[in-house]
Amino acid sequence: MILYYDNYIDDDPLTFDTVKSIQNIRRKDSQYKMPRKLDIAKYALASYKIFPWSKVIIKFDVANEEDREPFIKYANEIFPDAEIITHRSDNQKEYCETIEKICKLDDEWIFYTPNNDHPMITNDVDYIHKIIEKANEYKKQHRFVSIIYTMFSEYCNINDNEYYKDAKIIENSDTALVVIKPKGFHMSGQILHRDLLKYFFCSHDLGSERVVRLEDLLNFIIIPNQLIISPKKEICAHFDGHSNTYGLPTQITPDQVPPLFIPNGFFDNSIKIAYGYPEYRKGWININPSAKYYSFRRKKKITDLKIGLQDIPLFWKDRIKEIDINPLADLDKLNKKRDEHFELLQNPWKDLSYRIHIKVKSFLYCSVYLNLQNSMRHLKRYL
Repeated sequence: MILYYDNYIDDDPLTFDTVKSIQNIRRKDSQYKMPRKLDIAKYALASYKIFPWSKVIIKFDVANEEDREPFIKYANEIFPDAEIITHRSDNQKEYCETIEKICKLDDEWIFYTPNNDHPMITNDVDYIHKIIEKANEYKKQHRFVSIIYTMFSEYCNINDNEYYKDAKIIENSDTALVVIKPKGFHMSGQILHRDLLKYFFCSHDLGSERVVRLEDLLNFIIIPNQLIISPKKEICAHFDGHSNTYGLPTQITPDQVPPLFIPNGFFDNSIKIAYGYPEYRKGWININPSAKYYSFRRKKKITDLKIGLQDIPLFWKDRIKEIDINPLADLDKLNKKRDEHFELLQNPWKDLSYRIHIKVKSFLYCSVYLNLQNSMRHLKRYL
């Protein structure tokens, strides 16, 4: 598989609403505090080192010119054989030039990432190979095939996902959810077969349109019957979690699926992990599946993560200095709580009371919207 990294790195938030929705989570006194975008980009790039890429292409640009050389140096340390281009693609011509080069390589699958904040948090590289094998089998019968590698909680199930409302289920197993989208799927976090990558960016003349990611093609390119594989194990995650859903009727709250953080000591290989302790330790990464709250809440009984030790991201492993396991902890109880957390991660809408809550919220939202529309119609009569 080819790593195709094509990014712009700045410190500007995407929208004011995004900042507002997570400002209470990203407190400066919390492990979840917001780092610089450059550090997030470096963190994500470091995570990709765990996979044996056949080729690494890194195209990037920076808002702050002082960040250019440090990022080049860091990228070379992570991927000494990478092809590094100091310009991000921002139009069809530049994309097609890179894709033409990619299509000449002896590899059919491209891990396309125009996102600099989706690190590979998996602890199981073999599972990625397994998903690629499944994609190869489906490619024998389907022209356009892809794998969603991020936003796990939204795309590994279909029940409450508005993006899948027109999808036809082909497979729903313990390994993956496989669907066909009649008009394609324009989300950038996908592993794309080179045929699909080329069709997305190079099949239609887009003239002078600005193109920096797949989402920009939504109004121009229809992918007929794209087959999409959604893994049932998490591969990558968005650094800000599911903040794109905050405030929506079908939101995934940070208390259900938290955002990510860069652990203390990551860049100097001195991560310290305290597992199963009821007391919170500052300066350590606290892991306790039995804790009630995450550490971004000003509460008692907090922890940074509710995972098991087996779930620690693989790219952390050679940066961990110490792991301290509470000798008094009930490990069976912790594993049971860990399993409950994973079920919530896999389907945040599974809880019946929550499903009722979001249905009611959706109804109220629609009611307010319709009343507003009616009020505007009446107002227009007097204007």
